[in-house]
Amino acid sequence: MIPMPSWLPKLVCRTRREYFADFWITPPITATLAVYSAALGFDKHWMLTFAAGWFVWTLYEYLVHRISHHAPWLSDLHWLHHRNQKDYIALHPALTLLNYAVIWLLFGFNAAPFAIGFSVGYIVYAGLHTAFHYAWIREGDWLWPLKRHHVAHHRYHDRCFGVSTTLWDRVFRTA
Repeated sequence: MIPMPSWLPKLVCRTRREYFADFWITPPITATLAVYSAALGFDKHWMLTFAAGWFVWTLYEYLVHRISHHAPWLSDLHWLHHRNQKDYIALHPALTLLNYAVIWLLFGFNAAPFAIGFSVGYIVYAGLHTAFHYAWIREGDWLWPLKRHHVAHHRYHDRCFGVSTTLWDRVFRTA
């Protein structure tokens, strides 16, 4: 195994302000994109493309999480989160802006409904994952089943990779 360079953890260890910056960056960008896109035409095709974006987000979330348990260096970085679950482990908010720029450069504003669905999926994921680690969620609360699924992941690292849905864990038999 290749040892992780000492500078690599600095890429994901955030301050509280940096960690929560995505909650201030992503929703306004998503809302702006939604208003622009809706002005161009809001129809059944728009809704299907939006739903496809959200659906693809859930698969992307699952695959990236699962891969981050096995890929060199990614698994080391992800282990930081498993080891210290209250630490603010996340990519830098500048990468969020870079992701949006890349999407717009590659696909233009014609991909807006898909990008909005993908972005909403990310917002839901980020909110849920943060709630699972920082909020008090009790048995019987509407989030309890997903929280329990995520807690199982932290106990059994080779299972329950989905955060915003259990769908892909059922499909790929990792639930």
